[in-house]
Amino acid sequence: GRGKPVQRIARAAPKHMIGPRAGTRVWLAAGITDARCGFDTLAAKVQTALSEDPYGGHVFVFRGRRGELFAVHTSYGNWDAIMRINCELYRTGLYGQPLESDEVGLTVQQLMHGTGMLLSFPFLQMGLPQVVLPRFDAESMLETIHEHRITAFFGVPGMLTRLADCPNAAERARTLRHSLYGGAPLGLDELRRVRRILGPSMVQVYGRFEA
Repeated sequence: GRGKPVQRIARAAPKHMIGPRAGTRVWLAAGITDARCGFDTLAAKVQTALSEDPYGGHVFVFRGRRGELFAVHTSYGNWDAIMRINCELYRTGLYGQPLESDEVGLTVQQLMHGTGMLLSFPFLQMGLPQVVLPRFDAESMLETIHEHRITAFFGVPGMLTRLADCPNAAERARTLRHSLYGGAPLGLDELRRVRRILGPSMVQVYGRFEA
């Protein structure tokens, strides 16, 4: 109801956390910033108002007219932190099972946004092999998973349901250990069906970058 806190008791912070790299500074823009500003405009504000490099790996947070935070300026200067975080999530088993020596990734979407940052580039960073398909086709993807013993991929819910609809999908996809998905929600009934067919190591990352 109204006036009730969403979470009554805050959880204790975990003992091991991945923080920003040494020397990273967080800048909070206390003034009002137009929420319609794009990446280039925000970068220009960082350069003119702070005389800082917007691509230098620091974090710049902007607020709107009502005082709400609406943008955190990220760039390729943050690449090191993004890669370290995602590699650690794989290694510690938070993206499915802990990494093993026979890991093989599968890239089947565009490299930018979720696919690149959560799978393709972390696998390159860790020196792990991967297969790249030019486009998504459920049958071709299952054949690739089976032939190359793929263990990890990133997709959207529609891809998961299409894979689960294919004949003998469970047998052909039995090597999967890190099935990341996002871009849209997946209904509970469909999630249960997909888990029964594609395996239990489904990792929901919907909203990771937006939040």
